[in-house]
Amino acid sequence: MKKLIILFLILSLILPAAVQAEEQDPIVGVWYCCIDSKDMSKELQDQGYAYGIMLFHFSEDGEIIFLEVDFKGSAGETTDPSYIGKWEKKGNEYQTSIISAGVDRAWFEDDLLYISLNKVQYHGLRKMTTIDMYYNIYRK
Repeated sequence: MKKLIILFLILSLILPAAVQAEEQDPIVGVWYCCIDSKDMSKELQDQGYAYGIMLFHFSEDGEIIFLEVDFKGSAGETTDPSYIGKWEKKGNEYQTSIISAGVDRAWFEDDLLYISLNKVQYHGLRKMTTIDMYYNIYRK
């Protein structure tokens, strides 16, 4: 009987170590790129735009949600968040299917996620870091 109890205790210690929690895919999260006015078209510069920020939310279920904020001096214009496509991973390869851009590959390089938004070029996106509202805020 003692051997059976010892075996049960050993198994109860080994089993949790053997079962690992599934890690979140590195593409899941919010990614952004910021465009300076000097990199915008002349038409947008003439309208007074200073910066444009594009936000992309890559969800766990494969959706891509997009939001854009354009800054003009001290004001800003925001688009409503909208579904623009989906992403999937096949083996070690990523693919995005973005409305009006079609299906294309996506990849990580130098901490950037490269995706194509227009069939012509790839945009390098940086991942936003999340903050813990309980532990990452300090009072003066």
